[in-house]
Amino acid sequence: MLYTLNNNEFIGLIAQYNQAMYPLQILLFILGLLAVILTHLMQYKKNTYTAIILGILWIYSGLIYFFMYLPQHSQMSYFYGSLFMLQGLFLFYEAFFRNKLSFGFQKSAKDITAYIIILTGLLIYPLVTIASGHHIPEIMTLGLPGPTVIFTLGFLMLGTNRNPLYLVLIPSLWGLVGFTLSLSAGVYVDGLTLISAIITVSWLLTIKKYNKVKKAPLE
Repeated sequence: MLYTLNNNEFIGLIAQYNQAMYPLQILLFILGLLAVILTHLMQYKKNTYTAIILGILWIYSGLIYFFMYLPQHSQMSYFYGSLFMLQGLFLFYEAFFRNKLSFGFQKSAKDITAYIIILTGLLIYPLVTIASGHHIPEIMTLGLPGPTVIFTLGFLMLGTNRNPLYLVLIPSLWGLVGFTLSLSAGVYVDGLTLISAIITVSWLLTIKKYNKVKKAPLE
């Protein structure tokens, strides 16, 4: 079976993770908050630092959650974890070698939407978990797959048109896969991941198509 968790087992797994990894969740939240603050600064290396933070979150999620906590419940956990770590390596590659990523907030509809998605991963996702009746040890925060994917999608949407689209592939795929797996466990909050992926991909593809049309020579 690909996934054997029911709702109680899934929530128990999250509680086990939170209790074992505390207070790393606080450190990851601070890193996420730092990435948000960097978007408003004129710091020369802010794009590199932001990409590094995102890369750390993905590698952490792949290594800690998928490799350490999920294997007993899913035969695919190592595959999922490898994809997450690969996404982290992609972000490190862009940060250290290509240096073309750009994250900056402007008062456009796209960037306001992206900012909402970022805040969803950082704050709204955990708050929705609490609102659905779970206790503090059972909440899902940055560093776990759902919040990490949403947070990253927001930043990739926030970036300029020169940001490579391949960085959206793994987060978007997990938006669908993660929601399907969570749904089978009766965890509906991960619908936020799928919604964020649909919004981000739709908007970025629309912008790319518009730019191609804009650059096309007039006949």
